[in-house]
Amino acid sequence: FRGVAVHLPAIWTDLSCRCHGHALVGLYAERSSGLGLNICSSDQYLDPKSPHPHDPYKPDACARFFQATLPYRDDWRSFFYLGNHSNHLSLRKHLRLPRLEELRVCKDNRHIFENYKMPVVKSVLLFDVIPQRPLASSLTRFSIILNKPTGMNREDCTSLLGFFEATPSIVDLQM
Repeated sequence: FRGVAVHLPAIWTDLSCRCHGHALVGLYAERSSGLGLNICSSDQYLDPKSPHPHDPYKPDACARFFQATLPYRDDWRSFFYLGNHSNHLSLRKHLRLPRLEELRVCKDNRHIFENYKMPVVKSVLLFDVIPQRPLASSLTRFSIILNKPTGMNREDCTSLLGFFEATPSIVDLQM
């Protein structure tokens, strides 16, 4: 069974901060054999009283995980991150993500994702963040979830309207 699993690239494409840690990133990237990687840099479900499953230094576990995935960013197919990770310098870079098809962003008040070069992104899900500029001409599916207790203000509405006007390729919209 091990021999089959090691040579089955499809089972090596999903990498998550909370399940894999930084030490396994290279192994997964190698065994995925170029199929592309799905990166989830989120520690929101980790128990703060117990150490990270693959990294005993929990406070910086996701930062080290994300740093370990950066050399493989040309292979990212999907990427999910929380806005509180925008403190990490590696996230703030103008990342070139040539294969990224799906982006999910949660509470990124700094709009770091808007600086990424994502020429083939097809699907974007934003949670508690409103885009301020277009992302890519390839974008066809856009979902936004806003849990603002005060609702949307005029500036939010103007930003969202400007985004929609500048992104006519969206055919699937969920709000």
